[in-house]
Amino acid sequence: DQDTEPFRLFKRQLYHTSLSKILEPVRRAMTTPEVVRCPDLHWRKAIYGLGPNLLDYPEQALASGIVEGWCPV
Repeated sequence: DQDTEPFRLFKRQLYHTSLSKILEPVRRAMTTPEVVRCPDLHWRKAIYGLGPNLLDYPEQALASGIVEGWCPV
């Protein structure tokens, strides 16, 4: 049953829901500006973000929600 459409949908939803729960503690820092002092001694509003997502091809296909082997363009 691993190749059925409902199971693929379940896996994708499980993956994205899991990431959402894992990243929940940092969500506020990524959406609400925080006033910080920069190295040039000026005060600026900062919104933090995560760095690049380094995945191999199967993980990239899973994260982006495309079918593996298909061109996403």
